[in-house]
Amino acid sequence: MLGSGAEPWVPAAAAFATDSTIPLIPSRNVRFSRVPFRSGNCLSAIGTVRIYDRNMAFWDVVQPRHVRQAAAEYDELGQDEFLARYGFGRVRAYLLIIDDKAYDSKAVLGAAYKHATGRPLGPEDFSGGAAGAARVLRALGFEVRNLRKVTD
Repeated sequence: MLGSGAEPWVPAAAAFATDSTIPLIPSRNVRFSRVPFRSGNCLSAIGTVRIYDRNMAFWDVVQPRHVRQAAAEYDELGQDEFLARYGFGRVRAYLLIIDDKAYDSKAVLGAAYKHATGRPLGPEDFSGGAAGAARVLRALGFEVRNLRKVTD
């Protein structure tokens, strides 16, 4: 019986997580089973499990179409007005590239969140670095260029 007995039950992905409070989101129709895990037991998924860290789970609502909508808004308003509307400064490191046009990656992602949820995110709400906006945008299939990276 799941959860019965004195053994602790933890998500199978906890072995890979650095923070046990990270929400783990399994795919639909996943069956769970007890398996040995270090000194105790854990839940193990039989099937596909999508494991996210806290930041990636937060961004699940944003789809590529939302990013494209935000980029279209950026084009319509122009860089200065778009950045002012959402409270962002100019990009310092990572540019989002869509159809050979460059965009402020963090600002566009904050606006994309608005297109997905109705609530925009400001610059203080999330990171814009390699592990932040750039990572999310790359995971959505977009090209992101690092301005600080020196190329030969």
